[in-house]
Amino acid sequence: MSKISEIGIRIKELREAKGLSQADLGQILGCAQTTIAGWEGAKKKMPRKEMLGHLAKALNVEESYLLGVKQAKFYEIPHEGILTSNKIIKNDVYFKEVSEEEYASNRFAIEIGCDSFEPIIFKNDICVFEESEPKNNDIVLVQLSKKILIKKWKQNKTRIVLVEINPQVNEMPIFVLLQRKNGIKKYVVENQKFEYKGKLVFFKRYII
Repeated sequence: MSKISEIGIRIKELREAKGLSQADLGQILGCAQTTIAGWEGAKKKMPRKEMLGHLAKALNVEESYLLGVKQAKFYEIPHEGILTSNKIIKNDVYFKEVSEEEYASNRFAIEIGCDSFEPIIFKNDICVFEESEPKNNDIVLVQLSKKILIKKWKQNKTRIVLVEINPQVNEMPIFVLLQRKNGIKKYVVENQKFEYKGKLVFFKRYII
């Protein structure tokens, strides 16, 4: 196998693993879809050195992996299931592979099984959340009573409000109280069981 063919195969494998079409990757890199197709089909010369760096960054690998010098490192994070109708349904996928740059021990993945969160998050997206402190305008995963919800975290000096990320959905905002006990923060909602689970750090979109 030629060096150009090997690079093309790796570009295609990594692109598809991230759920990107050739046009999507071309848009990220500022080049035409036909250029991506040419690399993957070994019909064009390998990417220039500068473009190779941009390509490696877009695909979350090192340049040396694209060049076939070494293997890419992948890590596993827990996959909690499919979120649909305000609940998470467990399936037979227990882990998701992410790159070294995407990995953190406090991250977990959820697949979206409905269209309630468009136009930000779409059905079949794989969302990766992180169990860390939320900030204003973060998209967060919470549990309210028995419902699992994705909301936008709106916070100022005096209050915290959770609102819909889909402008077409007309739901009442959720008002969250911040309590401190022995230096530990706790988020609560009056008269309801509430749990903050994590904030969205990135998602992978798979073209079906």
